[in-house]
Amino acid sequence: PAMVEENLASMQQEIDLLPEKHAYDLAVFDGSDYVFDRDFRIKMLRADLWNPQKAALRFTRHLMYLSRYFGPPALKRPLLHDDLCQESKEFLRRGNYQILPSRDRAGRLILCHQGHTATSSPRVNIQVVLYLWTVLSEDIETQKHGFTIIFSAGESLLQDREHLSEIMAAANEGIPLRTSAVHMALPNTPVFTLLRTCLSIQARFLESIRIRSYPHDLSSIETQYQLLTFGIPVQELPVTSTGKIKTKNHLQWIQARQAIEKIRAFS
Repeated sequence: PAMVEENLASMQQEIDLLPEKHAYDLAVFDGSDYVFDRDFRIKMLRADLWNPQKAALRFTRHLMYLSRYFGPPALKRPLLHDDLCQESKEFLRRGNYQILPSRDRAGRLILCHQGHTATSSPRVNIQVVLYLWTVLSEDIETQKHGFTIIFSAGESLLQDREHLSEIMAAANEGIPLRTSAVHMALPNTPVFTLLRTCLSIQARFLESIRIRSYPHDLSSIETQYQLLTFGIPVQELPVTSTGKIKTKNHLQWIQARQAIEKIRAFS
């Protein structure tokens, strides 16, 4: 359609005007066709509701994070499981981050985070979430309507401030799709009560993101009942009643992704 072509042309003009786009310039210099891929750019436009200026900024920042955490090869094609370092592959298998098999009531895919994520380097966390965001962004409906995050953490979250701040920066600046809803299950302690209050205030200023918080962890019946009212398939939450992370479906998903990526490589 003409509107799409006009927005793509406007997006390129906005990219050209940006003063800092080192990763993009590097990709162009190396002859990358990927950064000019029409579908790749439409993802960014959909994420920013067809605003070429915002999409250009999201696009160049996304390339910056790809270059920073995966190197120049990530600027030439979509991320693959094999692009993860060995430590990141092992961390992914632990199941702290999982894409649920089903969608929420609004038809959005769901990314679930839970448990302690401290690793030897924040780089591992960022590599894993960048890969999962790439997978999520392949879905056309998710490009159009965004995705849902379920975030559950305990007191260890306070020890993960470095990891969390870098992940939040990547989520705010370089994610290739829109976050539509965030459900946060946090402990019922004074520190986290204050955090929930701050999030509630912040949510009033975020037009496109709905943030909801709950004073229990993800394994509690109270939290699951509240999530159910928002159309979350709680029967698929990867956590037991005792708080242990389930990984059976997740490990099958990883195998399926590897098979899909191998088929694409030979097609």
